[in-house]
Amino acid sequence: MTRLAGADRYDTSAAVATAVFPQASTALVASGDNFPDALAGVPAAALNAAPMLLLPQQCTPLSLATYVANSQISSEIILGGPTSVTPEALTTTCA
Repeated sequence: MTRLAGADRYDTSAAVATAVFPQASTALVASGDNFPDALAGVPAAALNAAPMLLLPQQCTPLSLATYVANSQISSEIILGGPTSVTPEALTTTCA
């Protein structure tokens, strides 16, 4: 068994997605600051064999941007609406 971890919850999300979902075409996106949306979305992620990517509200951490750029992801489903994760967060890399 290999432990997957990162410097924070966002890097850990990227590490899990990279290791477990290298061929995924869809990703579910949820706030990494508030867990209910991600928790409620787990069944949908499992049903679609899709990673659950945790993001801050307004940007994408570099580790997750790298995963998406190097993956087959062609669609993202944002859980919780724009008050949880803004649509711009998917195209804005965190500073």
